[in-house]
Amino acid sequence: MKMSKIVVSLLLMVGLCGCQLAKEVVVTGEDELIGVFITMESLNIHDFEATLNNKDDINNGKKYASLIMEPYINEAGQSKEMPAYVFEDLEGIPFFNAEIEEDGETYRSMADTNGYLSNLKLATNITDDSREYVLEGKLYYKVGIQDMVFYANPVYQESNGNVYVEQAAGLSMMDSMEGQSGSNKIDASMTLTENNKTITNKTSVTVSYESMFEPIKTSIIEMNKENEVVLISEYKNNIFPDSLDLNNETEYVLVETTKLDTTNKEIVTREIFSKNDDSINVYELKDNGLIIVKNIIMNLIN
Repeated sequence: MKMSKIVVSLLLMVGLCGCQLAKEVVVTGEDELIGVFITMESLNIHDFEATLNNKDDINNGKKYASLIMEPYINEAGQSKEMPAYVFEDLEGIPFFNAEIEEDGETYRSMADTNGYLSNLKLATNITDDSREYVLEGKLYYKVGIQDMVFYANPVYQESNGNVYVEQAAGLSMMDSMEGQSGSNKIDASMTLTENNKTITNKTSVTVSYESMFEPIKTSIIEMNKENEVVLISEYKNNIFPDSLDLNNETEYVLVETTKLDTTNKEIVTREIFSKNDDSINVYELKDNGLIIVKNIIMNLIN
């Protein structure tokens, strides 16, 4: 396997003033970039004491994942298990696409982000002489949390299948108002030789962040063809159903989200969905200050 060259770009965009901060770092390595492990605190996996004492860092700046059998429920409602790489003693959001070998077959498996990332884009383009992987996702966070810092720690996979994470610099976010945003982007390109053939492997990972006022109430309003209210359902305390049976008169659905701004003033935002859409989006605040975009499946009742 030949040496790879990885370019890491950090971009912070402050919406109202139009300011941009950009930082580019060039890193070299032999392993394949497969995604990131997002944390809100530094991983602190470097042995700085050893460095100060001119000793070798036994971690070599890496933290390896464990390959476990993870339970899941298949489409038939049956309990199954599948292999997955997890960082068992680290708290964060896995966003990587690892190669798994099982029963003599090799395939890519996307880590479970636990619903934290929305606007997901997972694309793969494989040709005879190239492989391209694109991972994109958005993370919402509550306005008003001081010192909000995100670390998009790069995750790599070795040729022997082992997966590890390396520590990244933090991206400090502004949180004085809704809609402020920033992003981490990592682009990697490497070449490898398989069966005497050179293959180019490219990976692009983008994680964007956006601030949001605290959601405190959600109203789901079903409307008929005459733009009249058919039914209003209200939800508080982040308790939402997994699915919603629409009234047979419903033509479209309004989702009103009531939020609290920094002065404790209530603000209402609205989104509209057709009855033919698969789902509607609601916002669920977690204890760590992150906000999940939850999809509620809409069922048409005839």
